[in-house]
Amino acid sequence: MRHALESLAVAAPDWLRAHAQPDWAERYGHRAVDDRLAKNAARREERARTIGQDGHALLAAALDPAAPSWLRQVPAVKTLRRVWVQQFYLAAEGVQWRTAEHGIPPSLLFVSSPYDTDAYLARKRTTGWIGYKAHLTETCDEGKPHLITHVQTMAAPVADAEATTPAHTALRDKGLLPYGTRACCRRRTWSIRDTWMPNSW
Repeated sequence: MRHALESLAVAAPDWLRAHAQPDWAERYGHRAVDDRLAKNAARREERARTIGQDGHALLAAALDPAAPSWLRQVPAVKTLRRVWVQQFYLAAEGVQWRTAEHGIPPSLLFVSSPYDTDAYLARKRTTGWIGYKAHLTETCDEGKPHLITHVQTMAAPVADAEATTPAHTALRDKGLLPYGTRACCRRRTWSIRDTWMPNSW
């Protein structure tokens, strides 16, 4: 919501002034950070529902036939629409927060950041992040420097094993596949995290 408001403040300031609700500036003026949110589950759900209603109101105004048609093409509006379909639904009681029981998409399809819609939530053991994984292949000949021979970036939720075949194909195409007992290569995986993106809706 915050990303959409910031983008519309630049792209269509007069339109936004005419359609923004008075409390939006206070509600979305600062980034939402987990440690500042209510610890009580009921209060968090209430806040999510309020955000859902605000986003629904903004989308209804932007997608209204009377609104300038180019507003629908603003990337932040398109992203907001995708996120709202994934996280909220309309019921007789109004906008509701979508839970697993209502069909949350899998991590590889779920928009985790409005700033980079290709960055996804991932977990490995006890670590969770929004971003990517970098798979590096390096030589490991004894007594010689270890040289990086291939770098591959993949979506964070993709299993590490799925990087092996593309890495080997790339190494083969470069003539760098290890052969025999004297040569070897080692793969390492790093998570590429974006610390400013999570919870910045």
